[in-house]
Amino acid sequence: MAARRDVDDADLGPPEQPDGGGKELTIMEHLRELRNRLFVSSLAIALGTVVGLIFSKWMIRFLEAPAREVFPGFRAQQIEPLEFVGSYFKVALLIGFALAMPVIIYEVLAFVVPALTRSERRWLFPMLAGTVGLFVIGVVFSYYLVLPRTLDFLLNFGKSEADPHIRIGSYINIVVHLVLWTGVIF
Repeated sequence: MAARRDVDDADLGPPEQPDGGGKELTIMEHLRELRNRLFVSSLAIALGTVVGLIFSKWMIRFLEAPAREVFPGFRAQQIEPLEFVGSYFKVALLIGFALAMPVIIYEVLAFVVPALTRSERRWLFPMLAGTVGLFVIGVVFSYYLVLPRTLDFLLNFGKSEADPHIRIGSYINIVVHLVLWTGVIF
């Protein structure tokens, strides 16, 4: 049997600080900080959406370009009275979210990084850069390679039997989902 050594508190030294180097906060201070960071992120999304409202028509034309390329004369249809307005604001909100993404990422990192150890922080930024880079590559890949081929198949499949009359809301949903999820998969 090994002999047991008694250790008193003096041998332990001062308690170790977390490797993150930040000060410890109470739960209410954490919630206040989280509220402030969510407010800043929401404000960035709102401002980005205002900018998105200015460029929504251009973005809708940009999103329709692959369909016009594979199906000459393509023109999206508005079936319901509010359909184009809804699509217009949806695109504006997506633009706002995309423009606000750097602010959102900064706010999330500013909230989380003080709690991370040095080794975790060392891996965080290269992984974040790689993740963002791969997402952007996936979006570009989807828009320029996957989307035209998908639309070519969908719009020309029954061309001899029926004319495709695509609703603007449905078209925007298909394009956004395809591009977004391909980016996520990357």
